[in-house]
Amino acid sequence: KRQIVDVGFTDSKITDSTATANFIGQIINNAIVGSYPDLKIDYSKVIISKGGISPLKDLQITINSPSDIIISWSFTDGHFSGKGSDKVLAVLYDDLKKEYQILEDATRLSKQVKLNITDQTTSASLHVWLFCIEEKTNKVSESQYLLIKRS
Repeated sequence: KRQIVDVGFTDSKITDSTATANFIGQIINNAIVGSYPDLKIDYSKVIISKGGISPLKDLQITINSPSDIIISWSFTDGHFSGKGSDKVLAVLYDDLKKEYQILEDATRLSKQVKLNITDQTTSASLHVWLFCIEEKTNKVSESQYLLIKRS
């Protein structure tokens, strides 16, 4: 988990504190909901990456079956749309089992990532964050959140 946070919060635009402190601070300030003792995390408000490069455009979810899920996006090469070689990281979180999976084999140019959903993934809802990493500079985009309902 910490490696993703270190990547996601070490963009040169973020210089005021460590990656872990930025990550924890934004969860405390933005994603904790409810009143004590019934506090919960609003996963849609969790940011796992914060940076200055362009995020993915036109995110879409295609559910072919509960175990065959594809997230796709549009990409047109241009100055303001990122580079085709930018890596796309997907972090999948099963909050019922408290397990996560990191997928890092996609690029902007590939325009999709296939989620590896196993029979052990039991949650009807899965939380997914995607963000881009520029290949040469390691600059990142802000993460984007998707909730996938598999039922």
